[in-house]
Amino acid sequence: KYLYPNTEAGKAKEVGDLNALVQAMQARLAESFATLPKTPLEIRRIPAATEQSSSTHYTGGSLDGTRPGLYWLNLRDTAEAPFWDMPTTTFHEGVPGHHLQITLQRQADLPLIRKAAGFGAYAEGWALYSEQLAQEMGFYKDHPDWELGYIHDALLRSGRLVTDTGLHGLRWSREKASQALADIMATPSHWPSRRSNATASHPVRPAATWWERSRSCGFAKRPRQRLVQSSTSANSTTPYWRQGRCH
Repeated sequence: KYLYPNTEAGKAKEVGDLNALVQAMQARLAESFATLPKTPLEIRRIPAATEQSSSTHYTGGSLDGTRPGLYWLNLRDTAEAPFWDMPTTTFHEGVPGHHLQITLQRQADLPLIRKAAGFGAYAEGWALYSEQLAQEMGFYKDHPDWELGYIHDALLRSGRLVTDTGLHGLRWSREKASQALADIMATPSHWPSRRSNATASHPVRPAATWWERSRSCGFAKRPRQRLVQSSTSANSTTPYWRQGRCH
């Protein structure tokens, strides 16, 4: 049900379904954000020549907005991208995640260096918070399978905190870190090995990212609290996500 055929047609169908999900989120962004990105977002497959050594990621559009933001999807094997796990990844890489944050930064009235430069902990922290925001907006309400993907990726973030400490603080081997992550996520160790390799090459990044995600959540909580406090009717139209909690 959740796996696409590992063919060109199957991969094209998965990209098309994710584009439809992006459009559904874009149609609701105005409910939560006063300023919206002007630069369009495109989903593209990572080229076959580089997909064996690349991972799904986002690259920002041009400063003048003429080049779109690109959500690069690795579909070397569709078994590695079951659809139940892809909505939260799409919200992270696209909207309201990287594409929204980076595009708003580049279209803002800021000095050039602040438009062009990036700060990894902030960008990744915001993208992690965006996964929770999608839940608070109700995108998983009728899709418990999508919510399972959200929880699955939350376990990944938690596991990375453990392996980051193990690798760089306790001098674990990569094999031990991969097994620890596999135990946390209840998945075969060959899948977490790629994640452990990334953690090995980026010390402290998981902790910095999670800390910034908590800050983004905390900043969003303040206006939510004011809106909830100002609501005096049991039939308030205050959107459910505005009453969310940092978790």
